[in-house]
Amino acid sequence: MAESFVTLCLVIDDIVYVIMDFCGPSTMCALMSVSTSMKHSVRTVLSHQISKLVAKFVDEGIEAFWRTLDESESLICGSVALAALAPHVVKPGWQPADLNILSPMIPAHKMMDCLEREMGYKRISNGAGQSDYAASVFMFYVFGKEDKRITVSQSVSGTALFPLVDAPATHQMNSISRTHLYCFYPTLLEKGVSTHTFELPTHAELKRYSKFDLDFKVRAPYSTDGECLVGCFGRWRRARALCGVGRLGWGGVELESEEWMTEAERDQRTTDNHLDFCNTHVRWQLKKFCSWPGCRR
Repeated sequence: MAESFVTLCLVIDDIVYVIMDFCGPSTMCALMSVSTSMKHSVRTVLSHQISKLVAKFVDEGIEAFWRTLDESESLICGSVALAALAPHVVKPGWQPADLNILSPMIPAHKMMDCLEREMGYKRISNGAGQSDYAASVFMFYVFGKEDKRITVSQSVSGTALFPLVDAPATHQMNSISRTHLYCFYPTLLEKGVSTHTFELPTHAELKRYSKFDLDFKVRAPYSTDGECLVGCFGRWRRARALCGVGRLGWGGVELESEEWMTEAERDQRTTDNHLDFCNTHVRWQLKKFCSWPGCRR
């Protein structure tokens, strides 16, 4: 009888894990709040999902890969990060074509040495930043092994991922490590804009504030002091910029209202107080999140 009960519990656990594989971040957060054991289960599933996505590219030296990723303060981005953060938007059976890694300029060499010495990859090509990456990538390197490809984008900063994660390319808006997710793209979350305070820290604070271990706070930059508007899915909320534009042009936006505004109400407000946007690294297109590639209205 005892053995039957244990078997039943194991079967239930397996079913829960299978269900979690299809859950989005908001659902995972809700599951974590149920109990300590459920929190452990969710973290196990997250780690498994990330490892499964990376395994295609890292068939040997996996522990060395994770260790070096952490030591070099690098992050995985691109389609692998998207699939880990939002499995609900990925088609069944989909496999990533390549693995994209973001690294600060100086420690990037640790990551590249690991790829060549520990994992058997060979450098195929390298070049300066192009198109969307021109202002933020010092160099990018492509490594190949059989049909696998890993790209390392080297930041123009010697020790910081900024301004790499500050580039407006969609795939750079989400990043992952072995155990954490970074979401700079609020429309990927099932419920749209979160009511959490928006904040994007300086690089020195990146690990302290930007890792949120399935806490899924949405982060976003801002452009001006005072009152502003934040938009998502064509709707708008009043918000307040928390502080002035700093050295890197980053700060926080705090939602002041739970009510969504209509476009007519939005248009009545002075444009000077809107988050107006230009293609610089100081002012971001917050109110155009809903129109960026890959985003559903």
